[in-house]
Amino acid sequence: MDSLNVGLYNLFTADATLTAGATGGVWESVAERSTAFPYLVFRLLTGGRDYTFGNHMALRRFVYSVTVYARDTATKAGRQLAAELSERAATVLLTSPLAVAGFTVMSARPTTDLAPTMERASSEDRGQHTHGHGFLCEIVLDPD
Repeated sequence: MDSLNVGLYNLFTADATLTAGATGGVWESVAERSTAFPYLVFRLLTGGRDYTFGNHMALRRFVYSVTVYARDTATKAGRQLAAELSERAATVLLTSPLAVAGFTVMSARPTTDLAPTMERASSEDRGQHTHGHGFLCEIVLDPD
């Protein structure tokens, strides 16, 4: 749903701490191959599941994954950096207002931590492993 994706993008990019850390940006679904690390990707996993009462559509439920990808820097391990930025993204989701055009946001909350990942370096990665850390979140909307 485009308006929800726009709302999430605006929410994450409006936080100065998160954007200062995720210098590669915020991406919907997939980042470009040339994106600098670290960066955040949010991805719709399930969406538009309606909760109805009789013939009236009352609520729509969406589940997103939010993952930060990072590599080691001169001052911090990639695993630690990804975890810190993922935690910040979860805090932003909980504490900042999410605006979605055409809907009232009933709730937006992290639900489950995702297992940390590590992708082995290829020759073009100059020997650096990529670390991922993230969470699932549930967003419930009420159509206006």
